[in-house]
Amino acid sequence: MHQKGFTLIELILVIAIMTIVAGATLPLSYKFLTQNDLELATQKIVQSIRRAEFLAASGNSDSTWGVHVATTDVTLFNGTGYLARDLSKDEKLSFDNVVTLGGTTDFVFQKLSGYPISSGTITLTSQDNVVKTIIINNRGLIEY
Repeated sequence: MHQKGFTLIELILVIAIMTIVAGATLPLSYKFLTQNDLELATQKIVQSIRRAEFLAASGNSDSTWGVHVATTDVTLFNGTGYLARDLSKDEKLSFDNVVTLGGTTDFVFQKLSGYPISSGTITLTSQDNVVKTIIINNRGLIEY
């Protein structure tokens, strides 16, 4: 008599193969995700810096504009500094708390010229120690 179905050995073999494949791809997936989170955080910070520079250069609200970078978000603000800003004009972009920040956290851009009041560097480090550096020079050029 011929029976349909799988034997116990066949099921164990398939489960073993699936476990090996999953074990081999998991570290690659983790590395990809952490690098992607670092890249997203970098892009959001650069986007906010460029927007602040544009708003200041265009004379929007007849004031300076700036950016404040924190561990989980970046805030675009209107005013002479983060603590002395107009809260109603804040624009906040959030990112996962997967990076460690170093360097300058506040940049303010001059009205009409769009030049930063001071240059600086932001360093972002991912959980697997990949480092991205954002450099803003005294003419507002952003390198990353």
